[in-house]
Amino acid sequence: RLRLVCFNQFGNNYCFILYPGNDVPCNETAACPDGYTCCKTKDGGWGCCHHKEAVCCKDFEHCCPKGTTCNLPKKSCDDDLGSVPWVEKVPTIPRKDVQLQVKDVPCDGTTGCPDGTTCCKTQQGGWACCPLTEAVCCEDHLHCCPKGQKCNLAAQTCDDGLLSVPLAKKIPSIPRKDVQLQVKDVPCDPTHACPDGNTCCKNTADIWACCPLPEVTYCWLFSGFVCF
Repeated sequence: RLRLVCFNQFGNNYCFILYPGNDVPCNETAACPDGYTCCKTKDGGWGCCHHKEAVCCKDFEHCCPKGTTCNLPKKSCDDDLGSVPWVEKVPTIPRKDVQLQVKDVPCDGTTGCPDGTTCCKTQQGGWACCPLTEAVCCEDHLHCCPKGQKCNLAAQTCDDGLLSVPLAKKIPSIPRKDVQLQVKDVPCDPTHACPDGNTCCKNTADIWACCPLPEVTYCWLFSGFVCF
């Protein structure tokens, strides 16, 4: 089964799809996706770190890649070569039922978008789906940007004052009575694929995941999936 994993980094929401693998058991009832690490939470439960064999930070909220040290004052992961931002943990999944139950995002009375996407108007006055949560719909009615960023149509980027990422292309909306999205897959290899409008990227566990941006050239894996 495919799993949709979403997280917030630098004020923006990012989602990617994990393909089937062996879950990492935390206890008898909770587990983390393959390639993740189980870390204790403040309330005594479990959370999942985006790194394989990760270092669980003492604040019970963050984690760092293997071989680095949690720097709580600086909110970073340090080693002899430098520092990278630390990562917030994501919720665990039930071990006996890992299927993600998602709900459509309604655009109007008859049209919707898949969970984790945003409804945006098309040039024809209809609806399309931006593959980002709470996205900004660009004025050209063709593209969209992550929450908190501005559409720079001239440069074809999404800007927030600190960095720029490529504009995301919208995908077709779906009838609300039929949640199956008819799009062409993007092949990663002979056995794995990503939805149309996404880019195949390897995660820290060398597993295929999907960046919700088209034709991405760089994936920053140290903080989950920030794609450029």
